[in-house]
Amino acid sequence: MWLNSGCCPRPVEFSSNEQTGFSLIEIILVIVLIGAWAAIVAPRVPVATVQEDGFFTQVIAAVRYAQKVAVSSGCAVQITTTAADIVILQEDAPCPSATFNTAVLNPGTGEPFSTTHPRGLNRPDGVSFNVATVTFDRIGRSATGQADIMVSGSTVRTIRVEGETGFVHEI
Repeated sequence: MWLNSGCCPRPVEFSSNEQTGFSLIEIILVIVLIGAWAAIVAPRVPVATVQEDGFFTQVIAAVRYAQKVAVSSGCAVQITTTAADIVILQEDAPCPSATFNTAVLNPGTGEPFSTTHPRGLNRPDGVSFNVATVTFDRIGRSATGQADIMVSGSTVRTIRVEGETGFVHEI
């Protein structure tokens, strides 16, 4: 207990009637406002753009996976794109044979990497590739030099494979 001699402050006493926190009405009002805002904004997000972005991510992952298969197997791997498809093939054994007939399988599905395969990459409508061929040698470099794989949809995004190092990235 403090003495009221002027040298020390009085202790703060809280009344049991003071309110702390938010009332139920305030919380419900905030939830209703957030719901109304979401109902207005959500339809404005273009679903096609989200699907195209997801597909581009799948393609760049497939190219990087092809490079890893080349390094781990010691055999070259070739990626070929046409306007509507991407195919990843591994060099036939014994390496080097310079013939590519063995399909590289997607580790997630066990099916070949292809947009035409039912369980392959899911290419959205209106998305296409440029015609390109990239070959990774057994140490992961691009044997075909610098190459660009363009994925065209509502925007054009490019995957570059650097010639000397095999570095795969978006430009």
